[in-house]
Formats: sequence, C-alpha cells, structure tokens
Amino acid sequence: MFIMRRGPARRQPRPPPPDGRTGCGPEIHECANFGPLLPLLPLLARLQGDPMLFGRPFQGRSPAVVFALAPALAIAGCSSGNSGPESGGTESPAPAASLADGVLAARYSAWGRQGRVELLALERVAGKAVVARFRLTNESGEDYPIMTSLSGNGERNRERPGSVDTNAISAVSLLDERNSRQHFPLNRADGQCLCTRYHPFPEPVRAGESRELAAAFPAPPEDVRSMGVLFPHAPPFLNVPITDVDARAYTFDEPQGPVDPSAEETGPPLVLPVLATVEQEAAARDDDGENLRVRLAADVLFATDSADLGADARERLRSVAADIDRSADTEIEVDGHTDDTGNDAINEPLSRRRAEAVEAALGDLVTRNGVAFRARGHGSGDPVASNETEGGRSKNRRVTVTFARPAPPAPAPSARASAPASPGGGPAAGPAGGAAPHWPHPVLGRADADPATVDDAPGASVKDARVEVNALTRAPSGFATLVFTIVNEDRAAAFDPARTADLDGLYVGSGTSGVTLRAGDRTVRSLRAADRSVVGSPDFAGFGPDSRYHVAPGKRLTFWTTFRIPDGIGKATVRVPGFAPVADVPVGK
Repeated sequence: MFIMRRGPARRQPRPPPPDGRTGCGPEIHECANFGPLLPLLPLLARLQGDPMLFGRPFQGRSPAVVFALAPALAIAGCSSGNSGPESGGTESPAPAASLADGVLAARYSAWGRQGRVELLALERVAGKAVVARFRLTNESGEDYPIMTSLSGNGERNRERPGSVDTNAISAVSLLDERNSRQHFPLNRADGQCLCTRYHPFPEPVRAGESRELAAAFPAPPEDVRSMGVLFPHAPPFLNVPITDVDARAYTFDEPQGPVDPSAEETGPPLVLPVLATVEQEAAARDDDGENLRVRLAADVLFATDSADLGADARERLRSVAADIDRSADTEIEVDGHTDDTGNDAINEPLSRRRAEAVEAALGDLVTRNGVAFRARGHGSGDPVASNETEGGRSKNRRVTVTFARPAPPAPAPSARASAPASPGGGPAAGPAGGAAPHWPHPVLGRADADPATVDDAPGASVKDARVEVNALTRAPSGFATLVFTIVNEDRAAAFDPARTADLDGLYVGSGTSGVTLRAGDRTVRSLRAADRSVVGSPDFAGFGPDSRYHVAPGKRLTFWTTFRIPDGIGKATVRVPGFAPVADVPVGK
C-alpha cells in the first residue's frame, strides 16, 4: 500500500463529485490516468520501504523519481480544463462569502472556489519573528493540486545559494510596506524552512477539505505595525495589522512538533528590497524604499551619438533636482549607459560624457548646500533590460541618478493590537486586509483581445477572449493590487498567460509583469525584486505547456499583480498585454 504522510491539516468530509465529474484537479488539459504508472508500482513499493526516502532523513532531498511522479499522483485521474464557471454572457457577482470567526481576511485563488485562502493570524512573537497562519479550503467538487507552486525558487538569492528550502511553502512571503522589503521564511540552522514542509511531496487538497499552513519570518523594525502577506496562489493581503504576542510554540512541521520561533536557532534572514517603478517619457523612477534611482532616457536628453544636452533637457532635469533637494544624501551618483550597439571603445567614453553633462546641469539646479556628484560611464555594461528588443535597448540607453530616497511622511499613529486571550488563537482584531471575497468577481470594466497582438507564433493570444478588471485597491502605504480575469471564449486554443509578461527584459522569469497602470503621463509598473523577478504576481514558471495557469477553451482564470501607486491617482487605465486598454478604472481603498 502506498502511503503519503500529511502535513498539518484540518479535514472535513469529502462530498461526492457533482455532475458526474471525476473529482480530479485541472492540472492538465488532456485526460490522464494511472495506466502509464502501473509498471512503476513495484518501484514505488520499494521506495516506500526505504526509510531514508520516506522517513525523516528524506527531508530536504529531491529524488528525481519521486518528483517526476508527483504531478501524476496528485491529480489521481483526469481533467478537462480549468475549473470555475463557463464563460459566456455577463455574470452577476455572487454574494460575498462570509468570514468565519478568527479569520482576518480571505481571497479566492486563480481557480475560484477550488482554492479559498484564509489568513488566520499575523503575530509578532516576542519581538523576534512574525508568524503567518493560513487555511486553504477547497469549496469545489474537484481536487486542488498544490504541487510545488508554494515552494521558493532555489536560485532566487544567488548570493546565498541553498538558502531557500524547495521542499516547503518557502514562496510565501511578507511585504514590509513601509520600508519596501520582502521577508521570506526563516530557515532552521540545518537549512530546513521554519514553515509547513512536504512529506515527501505536496498532496492535493481534496474536495470539501481544508489544510492549515504556517510560516515564521524575520521580524520587521519595531515601528512597522502592519505588513502585506503574499500567498502565491491568491491576490495579496495588504496592510494587515501585526498582533504582538508572548513567546509561544507553533506546529509548522508535524514530524518536528511544536516550535517557539523566537527561541529557535535560525540561519541568516532573507530580506530583499522591492522596487516600485513609475515611468514618464523622459525618466523612470525606481524606488526600493532606501534609494531612489532615476533612469533618464538618453534618447530624450541627447541626439544620437551626442553628449550635448538638448534644448529642453534642463527643464526635464528640474524634477530630479527637486528630489535631490528633498533628500538628505550628500553624494549623488550619476552613471551613463548605452545599449550594446557598436563597441565599448566608443560607447564607454560617450556614456561618461553624457553622465558629466547631466552632472553639470544638476549642479546648477540643486539648491541644497553640501551636495557632491560623482559621474561615471559604463558603456554597454550593466543593462537594465534586454538588448534583444528595441524597447529593451531604449531602456538601456540612459543616465541614472541615484541618491537616498526622500523621507516618506510619518505613518499615522495606531494602537498596537493585543494578544488573543487563548494561546495560539487568532488576533482579537476584526477582519483586515480586505472584505470577504466574491466569486465570480465583480467587473469594473472589460476589453476584448486586441487583434493586432494575434499572430501565428506558438502561445499567441487567442482571438476570442476578453479581460475583465475585478478590483484595483490601494492601501494607505501606496501599495496596491490589481485583480483581473481572462475569459477564453475560443473553442479550440488555450490562452497562455505568459503573454502578459514583460517582453523587454526589464523583468526576468514569468508572471504578469507586463501589466501596467496609466494615469496621465505616468505609467506604473509591477513591483520587482532586486533580481528583477516580479513581486506579488502568480509565477507561471515551471508549469510547462500544460500549465494549469493556461486558460482552457471556454474557461476563465483570475490573475493579479501588485504596484505602488503614487498619491493623487484616483483612476487609471489598465493595460493587459494582448487586450485593448480598460479605461477609467477607479482606485479603491
């Protein structure tokens, strides 16, 4: 008998699948069964009998045979495509699902009722760690495969290889909205995540059942009283109050037993900067919460192969000078860059002269005393985007001005949340991070597929599809979440959501990084990490041509991306690659 050990879970009776369905998840688009696995059953029986594989010593290992079989074992049958309502006419939103006692907030995943994510607690334990607890509930009649999509990417922190436990829910993270930092789960001294782990690989959440998950994170600075919670399967929870609690034990990993995260010996914390980008014609501003990097477009300031500022360049530099005047920094870095056209024997001196021209102009415009500039040229080195596209090359032709970020306004005073009366319970505060979710989602605006984007290339967008904007909500910190649904009305082709990714190389990896907000002359880009991966977006990487994020014919899936929206923007035009723009979408709170 093949036995799979379960992580922490809260089980409910499993109802029979409705409408004669098989009860399996939408992992693939073609029917699958265990027939091809029959020859492997003797091997599985031998593997189960190996304590080094299925016992505790297995943790942290990745035997190829086990993970090759995991997708097939998880789906346990066949699938006919994405779950959720059939697309077609306009659908009226269902009433909001109620929030149970002890639930801070809830979100539906991309697959609707197949994955309801409830945030149960966000607790700072003895001032040393923050613990987030979740409940993942399957309200549908089909299994919900978790697979490894909750696992962190082992390549994410290239400076500390091996710092991410890929056999755990290590992709869950917290967002310090005040300091623009992303906090990943703590690791024990042995490298295992201080969070829910897989034994030996993740099981699907069965129809009608729930599973509880938990993770401990590095604590933010003491003055940070709320954080965002990024759960890969669902839109982010923003501005969630942190409850202060005394030292206490949590069950992260059943075989390990209860652990007090404030007393556990852990490895170095993994806390990475998050960049928020706002683009205008002449400049893009990258804000990582500590430094402001202004990328000035060389094509706007200079003529081709020239280092002489154009007639209106000085006027365009005034806003940069004003930012420097508001900063406390005394040393401003000015760096010139080119694309890879030509060679660096020409590009490097050209980039240096352009940096020096910008330095001289800013020196005249800045009014604050004691400011020094340092100008350098880098030629085609250190590209910020790909040199394979014209859009990417234009972003690489730039002069970058970097200085300490002007101080943000002080946060409004707020009372600290108190600990719950019973240990291990949820915070006493009411729902946070948003109201209970609707399914299907309400629609704020919609647009059809843009015929100009349809071609014969593999993965090209289908003609009969539309995008529906469901929500655009901004927290007091400025961080905001856009939720949108892609409805595929094509009868044959699946919609590949990878087409919503940035194609100019400003981002790496796969996600909804190409989705933007346009307000006046400003374009707000998705958040990105220091390694240029998109933050607060579903990750399409690693799912292959049968990705469960593909929108099957006649189906719909919900996606999201996260921004930091500047003050004063009340409406925006949503641009999803492959679709016409959706204008005048209100920015909610």
